[in-house]
Amino acid sequence: MFRIKSLALAATIAFAGFTSAAHARDYRDFGILNNNGSSPIVGVWMAHAGTDEAWKPISLAGAIVPGERRNFDVSGPNGDNLFDFRVRFRDGYVATFSNVDLSRVGTLRAD
Repeated sequence: MFRIKSLALAATIAFAGFTSAAHARDYRDFGILNNNGSSPIVGVWMAHAGTDEAWKPISLAGAIVPGERRNFDVSGPNGDNLFDFRVRFRDGYVATFSNVDLSRVGTLRAD
């Protein structure tokens, strides 16, 4: 009887650890690197990939100068890893990056 309870407890602890790890993903380490040699990034928007969701602006608190990497909090519900990003440079150029998997990409290089 003790062995069955011990196995049940071990299984519960293992499952709890697994689900905690699955829900613990924090995307605060995600950043955008301005890889453009001459123009600062003045606007960034994001949307869930593969949807008709409206672009949501990301607050920059100032332009991202060439060579600078800026971190952003783009965390979402568990399993919500795919996003599209739109970046506008001061010179008017706009770049769109589709299906960015935040579980695999830590830095988006925008140029």
